[in-house]
Amino acid sequence: MSSLAKIKQALADTIEEFVTAEELNVFPYIPDLIQTPAVCIDVHMAKFDGAMARGDDMWRFNVYVVVQRGDADNSQENLDGFLESAGPRSIREAIFTKPDLGLDDCQAFVSGVHEYGGGYRDARIDVVGAILRVDVHTDGRNL
Repeated sequence: MSSLAKIKQALADTIEEFVTAEELNVFPYIPDLIQTPAVCIDVHMAKFDGAMARGDDMWRFNVYVVVQRGDADNSQENLDGFLESAGPRSIREAIFTKPDLGLDDCQAFVSGVHEYGGGYRDARIDVVGAILRVDVHTDGRNL
């Protein structure tokens, strides 16, 4: 069974390997400060009763995608590229292309997006973002 830390790092690595259109800062955790554009991975919830005898664990991650806020059109256009179903900036395509995240016992997929357009201020820089939901199923047994 892949550990939580290993799954988070594999998810970050998968995104970082695929999204090549520009410099993207990818963190398998929530950092103290970010430099945009950035992706930060956080555990939303876990479910451990997917099959008999602990056969399936499901981790649901919040993948925060943030870009610097400029004018509304440019900021949202920049953000949209990361949320598209395909393209050189698509996080969804990165995970679709490599659903095992490079791990023997995992299957990942993007199940949705929420909080689109939510903004905040980080290090005196206004940012705008969205949260992708990524579900990762893994073997729940200690092998």
